[in-house]
Amino acid sequence: VASEHETAAFDWGNTKSMLGDARQGAQRGSVHAYARKYGGCVTYQKPSDWPARGNDFAKDFGFSLKMARWGQSKRAAWFRNEPNYTKWTKWTRFQNKIDLVKQLAVFGSFHGNRTLAFNAFAWANCGEPETMLYGPQFFRYEDVVKESQSLTQKRGYFTATMDQTEDCFMRNMVLFQSSDSPQHRQARDLYDRAGMSNMHEGEMSAVVGNATTREEGTPDGWVVTRQVAKLILEKMLGVVATEEQIDTVAKYDSVGKLCVFGNPIKSLGLLSTSEVAMIRNVTRGLVSGSRFGSKIREIIAGAEFDQLRAMAPAEDHMQHVADGTLFAGVLGTNDMTYKCIKQQFEDPTHVPMFRSDNSKYLYETMRLDGAVTSITSTMSKETTFMLEGYATKFPAGTPQQVVYATANRDPNQFANPNVFDMHRANLDDMITWNGQLKHVKNRDYSKAPRFCPGHDLSVRVAAAVCAHFTQHL
Repeated sequence: VASEHETAAFDWGNTKSMLGDARQGAQRGSVHAYARKYGGCVTYQKPSDWPARGNDFAKDFGFSLKMARWGQSKRAAWFRNEPNYTKWTKWTRFQNKIDLVKQLAVFGSFHGNRTLAFNAFAWANCGEPETMLYGPQFFRYEDVVKESQSLTQKRGYFTATMDQTEDCFMRNMVLFQSSDSPQHRQARDLYDRAGMSNMHEGEMSAVVGNATTREEGTPDGWVVTRQVAKLILEKMLGVVATEEQIDTVAKYDSVGKLCVFGNPIKSLGLLSTSEVAMIRNVTRGLVSGSRFGSKIREIIAGAEFDQLRAMAPAEDHMQHVADGTLFAGVLGTNDMTYKCIKQQFEDPTHVPMFRSDNSKYLYETMRLDGAVTSITSTMSKETTFMLEGYATKFPAGTPQQVVYATANRDPNQFANPNVFDMHRANLDDMITWNGQLKHVKNRDYSKAPRFCPGHDLSVRVAAAVCAHFTQHL
């Protein structure tokens, strides 16, 4: 988790830095409205002011932000000339792909912390939308929560606004189906009935591994990841995996992360497709031979799943569940677990907080620095965004990045957003498990139609593993 010292510089709701001492309600609202109208900070007067904004952060990752702002402004100009990225010239698309490498370097310079990077991007443009690779990204809570609640949210074969690859995910996976499609509704019903709705219940194996003392230092990350993988496989699929299988699945935590960048990262040769394929195949085999896989084959044969079955037959779902287990189950839960452990090793005051209420502790950890920092939806109709002072009209189907990491730190929604406070009154308003937490916990499809089905299990596993490895603190 980024320190308060680092994040304080990126409190992008602080209007003092936007317009003199304008901190009162009416003034703050006026500044917000002005920024929204013109797509940037109220001090901007000419196009060159947008990339020049990076110069204001010399003390706080200044070079990285200057590089990011330059790339964002360049893409904004491309979008102004041609809002449909599929019609860009080959040269422009090549430049954009190269810029992906620069963006990865930018994220890396923020200590590899996506939350810190996204909040820096939001701060640099005073909370207004900016460009990602193939579409805009938006940051404010009011916009993000609206999209998360949409019963008609559109999807395409994209993540991080980039086209995906079959080397990471199948095109007919539920992740890429629109919320109002029968395929999405039927897939969610299928998975719930097959066991996802109650997979967190019942007994769970004990966590094993060397729990270190504060003097010995934070436990080895690989040991933690193996325990997370073991318990996810056990509870989600009902399988007792071999040590070799656990090693293979756990390896996804380091190998599979780049899958979020899809086809562009593959085409640059930065994705280890052979290793990802090996891990996916092993996990698919575990799903196929599990009780969960058997239930899917049995249930999907019903007449009520006809449209889903036509798009994705039973065997495709073995791979879909495998990829979801890896990308959301292992990656996401391990991220939450290790942050829980690391915080307590770094700050002794966190130990009693975690032990007093481990669920609230994990929720506040994920609000401040979530495992899922953003998702990609697509525009349902032609939509105009103010990008760097220009009204840019995007066609329907354009990918757009919905940034949870900034919504969860929006000062208009959360008081003292950069401070760890597990007892904050509106903690249930946070958005990390693909919907407001209060609706995710209630499994309310009407208010969080794409909520994470593994929420309950992820919290239970993270709490157990974190408790084990911090027991000597």
